Amino acid sequence: MLLLAAASSSILSVRSKQLNCVSSQIYRLYTHTDTHIFLFLRTEWFNHESKSTDRFTKHIRHEKHVSR
Repeated sequence: MLLLAAASSSILSVRSKQLNCVSSQIYRLYTHTDTHIFLFLRTEWFNHESKSTDRFTKHIRHEKHVSR
């Protein structure tokens, strides 16, 4: 009986370590992916903002030119 309890305890310990390993891999994958998505969105936003700024600057230049 004692041997059975020790064996099941060691099996549970190994299983727990495996689950922890898998969960840490999933966590790393998730945070890695999340970071890439964040960087992609930030880059897209920056590109969009710079295009908007360019259009606005061209519009202002055009207005100044027309008003002269």
